[in-house]
Amino acid sequence: IRSLLVKGSLQIMKQDTDFTYYEDAYGLDYLGYDFMYDASGSGEFNREIRTYDVDLSYIITPKLALVGAARYQEFEQTGTFTADGETTDMALKYEAGGYDAGLQYQPTGKFGITVGFRFERRDVEDEVEIEEENGPTDRTGFFGTLNWKPAKAFGLTADYQYGTYKNPFTLISPTDYYRYRLTAKYRVKNFNASASYLHNKSKSDQKGESWNSDRDQFNLRMGINARKVNVYVGYSLIDVQRKGNRTVFYPPAWSGGEGSFVWDILFEGKSHLYDAGLYLDLAKAWGAGGYLNYYKNTGSWELSRTTLKAFVKYEWQCGLITQLGYRFVDYKEKKLGYTEYEAEILEISLGYRW
Repeated sequence: IRSLLVKGSLQIMKQDTDFTYYEDAYGLDYLGYDFMYDASGSGEFNREIRTYDVDLSYIITPKLALVGAARYQEFEQTGTFTADGETTDMALKYEAGGYDAGLQYQPTGKFGITVGFRFERRDVEDEVEIEEENGPTDRTGFFGTLNWKPAKAFGLTADYQYGTYKNPFTLISPTDYYRYRLTAKYRVKNFNASASYLHNKSKSDQKGESWNSDRDQFNLRMGINARKVNVYVGYSLIDVQRKGNRTVFYPPAWSGGEGSFVWDILFEGKSHLYDAGLYLDLAKAWGAGGYLNYYKNTGSWELSRTTLKAFVKYEWQCGLITQLGYRFVDYKEKKLGYTEYEAEILEISLGYRW
């Protein structure tokens, strides 16, 4: 069929991991009592993931096409964990699949719009108690995308997604999900710039308790790609807020009588990321460059991190690439101060180019 385009992919991943564990904690619990404990242990797990994807496009008319996709994933993991002399065997297995179906309309070469329907299902086979109570988790929703290129150097993309969940997997898994994204790109000669705004919102309303999450992200990047010089600068702002409430029940032995109270939960953070980089093509085989990255987070967890790297590179005629670099890292936690360090790192790397 000359009007049908089909693409598919298969990915198989296997992972075997050994790990050690240590935890030391003290403070106040949600009732205001002191607590202190430490634990240590070790374990291992084996994981296998198989993913299958198929995308298709069928041209109905020169301006209208039917688009769709199907995907399926199998996840299996088994492991053993030993902590303070007690051994626990763990296993998790799930199957997830779904499909998209929609229409794509492009009246001109500068404008196009896509709308469609989406369905996904996840079935966790080894979680017996959850499966018997809720069954598989289904997500049903729709999506839309708009592409507009009013000029050769400028393009604009907007997309929207919405979904509802039936039988969420946990109490904080979303029952509703929204996403808005707007992207603008500009390119003329050696100069390019891009800006994007992303808003994610999810909410969970189960058993009379609520959990809401809002995430806004703004990105701005500019760069110059010349024959001998590459320069870029960028800025990102990420604003996150998660809040909810849980009803906590306690037995009589803790406070003289049984009862309950509403536990209000709030986490918020605002992250600023600045970065800049430079690469110089010094000669036929020599190159040098570096980058600066600064990250600052305020809110529930205040911290900052500065990373600076400089390097020189040499490409041999046989295809071997050698690089010598220096990296400096300055990490600070503003409130607690448990983890603050400075690191100076000398890096030597080897590569090969075919």
